[in-house]
Amino acid sequence: EMLLTADVRTGVLLTLGISFVLITVSAVLNQAVDIYDRRDTYETLGAAGMQPATMHRINVAAVMTPVVWVSAIAASIGLLLVAPLAGFAMVTSPVTMGIMLASTVLVALIVRAGLSLTRPLTGRMALAA
Repeated sequence: EMLLTADVRTGVLLTLGISFVLITVSAVLNQAVDIYDRRDTYETLGAAGMQPATMHRINVAAVMTPVVWVSAIAASIGLLLVAPLAGFAMVTSPVTMGIMLASTVLVALIVRAGLSLTRPLTGRMALAA
């Protein structure tokens, strides 16, 4: 039984790790495509004097707000769905809550770090005018 528990834990951690990477890649690719798609807007804003750093902060906020909300809602729904199977005491234990909070914060930090890759692209589009 100990071996089965260790295998399940490994599988869950592997699945979480892969999903975090895929979420980050998806966010970065979508942000880059969005920047290219709005090239004229960035050129106009750059010509009007808006700093590329300000444009990048706005883009990051536009991505991070849904990431945080979706992560919190998904974690809550997951806890509610697992509670009848695992037991309410196990689901609400400090260890479980800590793991959920840590994984939510981790995915937000990974996505935020990935979005920093789009900063040079934002600058190039803003200065293209």
